[in-house]
Amino acid sequence: MSNSLKAVITCKCPRCRKGNLFMPLSVKNLFSMQSSCEVCGHVYELEPGFFYGSMYVSYGLAVAFAVSLFVLAFLIMGKQSPFFYIGIICTGLVLFTPVCFRLSRSLWVNMFTSFDKNA
Repeated sequence: MSNSLKAVITCKCPRCRKGNLFMPLSVKNLFSMQSSCEVCGHVYELEPGFFYGSMYVSYGLAVAFAVSLFVLAFLIMGKQSPFFYIGIICTGLVLFTPVCFRLSRSLWVNMFTSFDKNA
């Protein structure tokens, strides 16, 4: 696995790949993001409204997850009512929301920030 992909998946700073993008995982801090890196000082929000673009990434991740969940449920359960699959997908998407939020923001900020080994 490449270092940049590892930084995206582990939600690390795109510049130094050491600092955390998000607060420690808890119910209170589920969607709380650091304003800057505690290691190199890189500011994550490059401009006001910067993370609005991550909604497109989040949409793509959610669609890929929903399709994968449908295929998996169909292979395991066989032919069922469409409402059964809708229920499975909706439940899965609700549970996947925090992961999707964090991954989409991590991917978005990594697309616009270069790694600096001297940071």
